[in-house]
Amino acid sequence: MGSPIQRLVSAVVLALLCGAFGLFMLFLGGSELYRAQRLSESSQLVEARAYDWSTVTGDGPTSYELHYDFQVGGQTYSASDATGREGLWQEVPVEAWEASQQTGTLSVRYCPEDPWINEPAVGDPGAMGDHFAGLGMGACCCLGALVLPLFALFGRQR
Repeated sequence: MGSPIQRLVSAVVLALLCGAFGLFMLFLGGSELYRAQRLSESSQLVEARAYDWSTVTGDGPTSYELHYDFQVGGQTYSASDATGREGLWQEVPVEAWEASQQTGTLSVRYCPEDPWINEPAVGDPGAMGDHFAGLGMGACCCLGALVLPLFALFGRQR
């Protein structure tokens, strides 16, 4: 099983990896909750240009996704996330997906102070459960990162 020092070093390395992942998940979940809060406090509607429709099938139900962009103050914005990625696919209900193919448009809510914070005006606003799950996973990983070296130091010796 190795010496106590080897167990401790292995536990610390694993704790650092687990902690780094946990901190990233806390950042991601918290950032997305912040973005959802900003939209709920202040948002405006705009008719965005819808393009590139896609369906995703797998073990679960089919999801309907599309790209959109819109202009505010002469600048073009699209779906983005807290990591800074832009032009992301967005899932919408099948009815909105089909209607957007006919009209070429989609209603989008955006934050007037930061139009990069936006989402389709239809469907599950903000998917809050996903954000809280990210926070919970991050907290559990960080807690595990703190406890793991302690188990290596004070755990049952064989």
